[in-house]
Amino acid sequence: MDNQVFQLHDITSKNVNDARRFLNQHIQATDDSYNINSPINILQKKEANQMLADTSDGFRKILAYNGEISGAIIAQKSTWDSEHFGFGVGKIRSMTISESLSTPKAQKARDHLICDCIDWMKRKEIKCVITRVDLENPDAINAYERNRFHLADVLVTFWAKNSLHQPLVSPPNEAITVRPYRVGDEKELMKIASSAFSHDHFHRDSHFPRAKSDELFAKWAYNSCHGLADLVLVAAGKETKPYGFITCKIEQLQNDPKYCIIDLFAVSPSHQGKQIGTRLAKTALEWFSERVDSVFVGTQADNIASIRTYEKVGFNMLRTELTYHKWLDEQSAVSQETKRRKTK
Repeated sequence: MDNQVFQLHDITSKNVNDARRFLNQHIQATDDSYNINSPINILQKKEANQMLADTSDGFRKILAYNGEISGAIIAQKSTWDSEHFGFGVGKIRSMTISESLSTPKAQKARDHLICDCIDWMKRKEIKCVITRVDLENPDAINAYERNRFHLADVLVTFWAKNSLHQPLVSPPNEAITVRPYRVGDEKELMKIASSAFSHDHFHRDSHFPRAKSDELFAKWAYNSCHGLADLVLVAAGKETKPYGFITCKIEQLQNDPKYCIIDLFAVSPSHQGKQIGTRLAKTALEWFSERVDSVFVGTQADNIASIRTYEKVGFNMLRTELTYHKWLDEQSAVSQETKRRKTK
């Protein structure tokens, strides 16, 4: 790598607008039918704004080639995940390379960005680095695999135009009531969350202790009940404990139309197969029908039951992303935990 040709610069308040323009131009360049209000570009614009919202922390670099911005990488230490698992977890939020670079130069540029980012992660005592890559970006996929990242899961994002969602084909189960969350539901919702998720990248990577991965979703459910979500719907029998729940957030980018993100969606394993998930998803869409036009939800590609539920109520597949992990230490988190216990 000729350092006089490729140069890395921090993203600061002085050049953040240049970095934002570069990212937005890249989004437009990847879609000939670019429309800022199309579903995929709503998500891409959201992600670009989130990544550049705070330039004071993390690893945020632009790559200059002959004086022009030709790449960018944005990464950070995930405080929440690190505190939860008890060791450093980092995330590469974005790595973007200009299509104007030749293939050999683009390959070197990606390797340069990844290696510099990994060096920063090591200095921050991060043990696991996580990133997501669009399936339609094979050059980035090859770059991460070349740098010994391993596949952890495949995330599929679905989108529904809320005014077009379909009515239920089968009559609802009258024994099940879908209602807003009530104070006192937290304990059961946390219990459901801790047992309902197994397809995600934390559970699929044995380096992460399974009990801590279960607990992560339980905490997520609790936080959703206490302000993280704009809506928490609960499915329950008459005068009985909850059987399932769905959490939703309304978001908006500046003056763009509002949209909804479905964050958590779970049904107790003992009550699956009874259309409870369909009732929850349908009720959520109805609640949002007068508030937003677009609703987004993600699930893993091998979570067939969830995919069928989303398609049944009117969602369509929007994009597919690969989740990669890279461990920076030789010992796994599990072996570290075992060692700590033995020393007690």
